[in-house]
Order: sequence, then structure tokens, then C-alpha cells
Amino acid sequence: MRSTQRSRLLSLLQSRHGQWVPLPEILSLGFSQFGARILELRRDGHAITNKTEHRAGKVLSWYRLDSEPKPEKRPEPSGHALLSSFPEFGTLAKESYGVD
Repeated sequence: MRSTQRSRLLSLLQSRHGQWVPLPEILSLGFSQFGARILELRRDGHAITNKTEHRAGKVLSWYRLDSEPKPEKRPEPSGHALLSSFPEFGTLAKESYGVD
């Protein structure tokens, strides 16, 4: 599998889960639009927090992965939901389609 910028950034944040990762370390991954990758990860459901501090006339930034996305639970379809999804079939009796 080809390593993407997003997967490399996520791997870095996961390796330091809950800890602040300084921006220079993120930039050392070698891509310039890290903000776009952060946004993509957030849209995928990753809780990523950032903080900034002003020191000696410089702005310092850190990022932290707080939580992973929760897996989606899809409800099991009920028999009634399936019937209403395909009204053209009506109610099929076993014998009407050759099942004993």
C-alpha cells in the first residue's frame, strides 16, 4: 500500500496518542499542506486538538490526537423494512418460488 501524506501524519499522531506533537516534527514529514491533512483527518472523525503559544516573538504550534473515529454501527434491517423496500415482490410464499 502506498503511503499517503494523510496516513503518514496519522501514524505520527497515533504513535504519540494523547501527547503534543510539535509542528516542526509534523513538517519533517516533508509535505507543506499539513493543515489540509489535519482537516481531512478531522472530517474522517479523528479528534485532533491544536494549541499555539507566543514565545520570544515566535508562534509555536502543537497537535494532539485525542480519539479515533468510532466504528459505525449499522442497524440490522428488519423483515418489514426489506418488504417495504421491494413492494413489487409483495409477500412471497415459499411454494411460489420453489423452496420447500
